[in-house]
Amino acid sequence: MLTYRQLLQKCNREVLNSILLSKTLDGLVRWDKSTASKLEKAWETVNKGYGHVIETMTKKIGKYPKFAIIVELVPEETYHYAGQTETVPPYISVNYYNSGAKQMPENVKFGEEDVDEYHKYLGFGFSPWDKFVDSDVVISLDAVQHIGNINFYEKVAAEILWEQTFHGFTEADNKAFIDGIKKQVEGIKSGKIKTKLLRKKKKGEKYDIRIADNLLAPSKKKSSNKKKK
Repeated sequence: MLTYRQLLQKCNREVLNSILLSKTLDGLVRWDKSTASKLEKAWETVNKGYGHVIETMTKKIGKYPKFAIIVELVPEETYHYAGQTETVPPYISVNYYNSGAKQMPENVKFGEEDVDEYHKYLGFGFSPWDKFVDSDVVISLDAVQHIGNINFYEKVAAEILWEQTFHGFTEADNKAFIDGIKKQVEGIKSGKIKTKLLRKKKKGEKYDIRIADNLLAPSKKKSSNKKKK
């Protein structure tokens, strides 16, 4: 078993960069509609973004890790909605793994529970990097089979790096994102930010589904046919 730091150190950087480039290009093709060179953008992301993260993580002074990092396979899923069928292919999921999670009491309110105590799977991307740089990397058997033997270490490292950097390539980027979420939550609690009901809770559910007004697309005002005086 390797720690995350050991995994990064074991990787062939040229191979790892190639895999990260492919993942980055795929994302740019999906979301970036600009005419600028996507390959140039992708290489800049790999060299400056991921390069910074890898160098930082391998030199980081780590704290004793509380959780392992688990790499698992999410199987293919098929959804039926509005008369249409959509199939999501299998993909790799990366999380913290809390092997000592306890069953949550029924009287615990949402948002007030101790996530470290009651949740088996936790996101690690927002954690300070020194907390998980020396975490053990656990890989499920089906994930191993899905990834395959060729460039195995580099592929696993790429999946963890992808999850770690989802909201930025520095800890400051992650902190800024978290601070924005906290500000949003406080605004909703104080009433400064209004919410809109999307769906009432169904039988067996505890909560309605709502969305903050400032996350909704602004409605276009209808043009008036009246002539200006």
